[in-house]
Amino acid sequence: MLCALSLPTMVRLLGNDPTAALATFTAITAIVSWGLCLGALCRNPRPFELLMVGIVYTCLNGVTLFDTVGHPMFTLTLHATALLPAGLLLAWAWPRLARG
Repeated sequence: MLCALSLPTMVRLLGNDPTAALATFTAITAIVSWGLCLGALCRNPRPFELLMVGIVYTCLNGVTLFDTVGHPMFTLTLHATALLPAGLLLAWAWPRLARG
């Protein structure tokens, strides 16, 4: 759903700045991966929601964690690096969640 909502922006960025489009897709993938990971680890979506509220608040105060147009390489590198631990933790926590 997040990719569908961001699709018009990514298509527009693809023509102007392909690196920004890739950074946007990577940031979306990292957000979804960490949401699944923390939901599986805590068995509750609340920690991820609180973490995202804090991150968005700091971004509104000038931190460039989601600035895919102004700093696309930094955003791409940061979120691509964050994908690996999210994937590993999700692979570890998902069977535990499925067992109930």
